[in-house]
Amino acid sequence: LLTKSKMAGAPLSTRLKGIDFYRKINRELTEGTLAGASVSLITAFVIVFLVGMELSSYLTVQSSTRVVIDRSADELLKINFNITFPHLECQFASVDVSDVLGRHKVNITKTVHKWKIDENMKRISKIAETKTPEYGTVEASDEQVAVQLSPGTWDAAMAGSKLVLVNFYAPWCPWSRQLGPVWEHTAGLIGKKYSSEIVSMGKVDCTAQDSHALCHSQHVNAFPSIRVYRGGSDTRVTGMGHEHNAYYGDRTPEALVKYIDSMLTADDLKLRAIGPGAEARDGEAARGSGCSVAGFVRVARVPGNLHVSAHSVGFSFDHSAMNVSHIVHHLSFGEDLDAADEHLLPEEARTKMGLLDGRTFLSKVKNVTHEHYLKVVLNTFQLLSGKELNTYEFTANSNKYTETSQMPMARFSYDLSPMQVVVSEHRTPFSHFITQLCAIIGGIFTVAGIIDSLIFHLSGMMTKKLL
Repeated sequence: LLTKSKMAGAPLSTRLKGIDFYRKINRELTEGTLAGASVSLITAFVIVFLVGMELSSYLTVQSSTRVVIDRSADELLKINFNITFPHLECQFASVDVSDVLGRHKVNITKTVHKWKIDENMKRISKIAETKTPEYGTVEASDEQVAVQLSPGTWDAAMAGSKLVLVNFYAPWCPWSRQLGPVWEHTAGLIGKKYSSEIVSMGKVDCTAQDSHALCHSQHVNAFPSIRVYRGGSDTRVTGMGHEHNAYYGDRTPEALVKYIDSMLTADDLKLRAIGPGAEARDGEAARGSGCSVAGFVRVARVPGNLHVSAHSVGFSFDHSAMNVSHIVHHLSFGEDLDAADEHLLPEEARTKMGLLDGRTFLSKVKNVTHEHYLKVVLNTFQLLSGKELNTYEFTANSNKYTETSQMPMARFSYDLSPMQVVVSEHRTPFSHFITQLCAIIGGIFTVAGIIDSLIFHLSGMMTKKLL
């Protein structure tokens, strides 16, 4: 009662001391030990280490991943590509898309660009949209004016005229059949205008057994192909390298005669159509001009394919002579991200966006189709700043096989996953950080105290036994 009465009359500060959870013991009543000092040093090191790790974790942006049903509202998907075909001429390279709904777009040109390439695969000139050649109306005649050429008569024909135009054709090709009467009629007009020593017009049936190898040696894979020979060679050398001197204009007698006139000069009938500073060279082998195809297409978000093959109105093609070897410089899905946004993505995500980039797919033989099976998944990155970035990752499996009935092509078959991967960035809440710090410090102190107490009592017991 006396104590209670004293406390009741004591100042507030004195009364508050009565509820102190952490009462202090006079330092003179405590004893330091060597073992206790060792435990204290280890305890301090462990606390500093764990607090540092926890602070690093708190300052690091964390991410969580979840898979949900694809909730994209976009109806169309953008496919970006940059592919080089060393053996496919831009004149014939066609970018087509089709899907399971039956939609089919052929020779897309609005968002697709083509460049002629040199022997080092570098772009040298952009190709304008190809114009469909017009055909003249000429009555068919049994008269054969153009010389039928074969391997046995080839050299003599090349040596007999300064300028020789040759029509490589196939009887089964409708465009070849349509050009046939026009070619014969034009040969008659040219024969009346120039002597055979100046200009002659010939033709080669590429389906004939003895002429098939001749057409292959001249790198003919499209029918009809009109080549221009000077001194036995159809090679022209320009700033763009060696290439075949071919005619792609209208297939009318008027257009052909005008073209031949433009190839001849009045003084010595030298070839002048190969461009300023260029000359025809015998013995130089021209290869089929390659093509770099780049751009984008927008397709429906359903399974489909993007393919590049030889297709051109006015020409038919020899499947066995086609080579669609290609180099994929870039292939991706979705809208392009600017450099700043792309840098915000994880490195793994940036890698999977262009899984085929830089890969080369070669055909050791001709008439081979390359097919790439792509499984596409939409990834959404919800950044800490509140920005949301959508990208598409894909897996790729590539295969090639010899075509038996269709035109060989480079086909990219894609299928979109119905699932969407959502990656969200977040930081550890400050309250969790403080809680973890308290747990670390309190827990270490408690465990260290228990260890120190055990060491002290054990050492005391061992000392008593020794005495």
